[in-house]
Amino acid sequence: MARKLLLAAATCLLAQPALAQSVHVEGYLDLRLTRSGRGNQLARRRPMGKTRFGGGDDALSGGGALNVSYQATPSLLASATAQYLPELPRPLDVTEAWLRYRPVSTTPWRWSVQAGAFFPPISLEHDGVGWSTTRTLTPSAINSWVGEELRTIGAELRAEHRGRHGTLDARAAIFFKNDPAGELLASRGWALGDITTGLDGSLRQPDVYATVAYAPVPMRFRPFIEMDDTPGFYGSLGWAPSSQQRFSVLYYDNDADLSESVEYAGRTLYAWHTYFWSAAAEQRFGEWALLG
Repeated sequence: MARKLLLAAATCLLAQPALAQSVHVEGYLDLRLTRSGRGNQLARRRPMGKTRFGGGDDALSGGGALNVSYQATPSLLASATAQYLPELPRPLDVTEAWLRYRPVSTTPWRWSVQAGAFFPPISLEHDGVGWSTTRTLTPSAINSWVGEELRTIGAELRAEHRGRHGTLDARAAIFFKNDPAGELLASRGWALGDITTGLDGSLRQPDVYATVAYAPVPMRFRPFIEMDDTPGFYGSLGWAPSSQQRFSVLYYDNDADLSESVEYAGRTLYAWHTYFWSAAAEQRFGEWALLG
């Protein structure tokens, strides 16, 4: 239903010339010719893999993503992103869909509220469409995991102060439907890949755990499920003293109840209490940039 609504909305908006100046469409198409040895590969297909391709994969692969944003008023923005990855069980899926209300500011202060499904403000390297990276094909292990298991399905309040000595950015959010976050990290460990889970998507775990979990093979789970009806939260603080520097720190906690579980795909899926600190920094040197 979400994909149908996104397609219908994009079609209606693009068909109206009067709204053309308020609609922005961007996307990417990714084509890869892959040849690999019989080493590791992601656990979505075989046990305990650590990379997206492997196991003798020799094929033409790829995918793409499309974002449509609509500036309904000077204060109200709607945005939705869909991706197509043919190797996933659900190739076409929505990864983000949200509304943002940000009143026009006439002072150094500016505030906004955003509601829907979107990525938490963790990564500096994922600045492309649909949680894609613009500098490398393969993201860091930490952000590979964020794209797989984390999503903010809730609301975020943001306040900014733009002064002569830089910009201060503070955010706080509550979210639901992320109680299993940590399941894949616990069973497989860190991995390197640019697979992003759609809102209706699922992830495959290593087959070696199927007998322990009394689950069929392939052993799958959905990362975006609510179990305890209790919201998680995150808070972040960012500081950009100039256009050449920026720093941020974030605390994330899904506040999941460990006693909760659901039945999914022939198995019992338990909640994970996942919480962490994240810090990021960027320093530019002319055309060069150092991110951490």
